[in-house]
Amino acid sequence: MTIWLLLSAGPAQLMLSFTEDGQLDPLLLKQRDQDLGSDTQAARDSRKHIQADPAVPHPAADKPWSTGRGWQVRMEETDFKYPKYIYETPGGAAAD
Repeated sequence: MTIWLLLSAGPAQLMLSFTEDGQLDPLLLKQRDQDLGSDTQAARDSRKHIQADPAVPHPAADKPWSTGRGWQVRMEETDFKYPKYIYETPGGAAAD
């Protein structure tokens, strides 16, 4: 039996999502709905009954701006070993 690692092992990539109406060009939304066979308006209508909780920011959410300090991640190439729950590596050899 082969169990593959489903998470990317490459460098992190920036992801984003649209959080307000008007951020996405309506023509792109229409094209996406056509391409995926989805209906954005029907999905929105099905969620109308859900009340949004007001956002409460974490007390330290502005730490980089208020202190001038923040975290930095540095990419570094290193040896990689498959976790124990991987029974077979992509090359076909059994994992240690």
